[in-house]
Amino acid sequence: MEGRGRRTGLVFTELAVGNLPCGITVGGTAYCWLTSPVAGGLRFRTVSAGKLIACGLTTGEVAYCWRTGDSLRADSIVAVKVQGQS
Repeated sequence: MEGRGRRTGLVFTELAVGNLPCGITVGGTAYCWLTSPVAGGLRFRTVSAGKLIACGLTTGEVAYCWRTGDSLRADSIVAVKVQGQS
């Protein structure tokens, strides 16, 4: 499913609904609504959003998670690599 952001003109290839909806743009950048993109220049293939945390799998098959519960107050969202990956 493809959708366009109303104000930004961003095109999303995947959306996930949690506390805040998150999505991945055509270029692979992850956004959670009303916030800046996920920091670090990571490119995601898939994303899943829960009540307070969202996680994504990068194009390099590495899993990262970030908080969404307080992201309305943040200038940027910082993704943290999931431990235990090689």
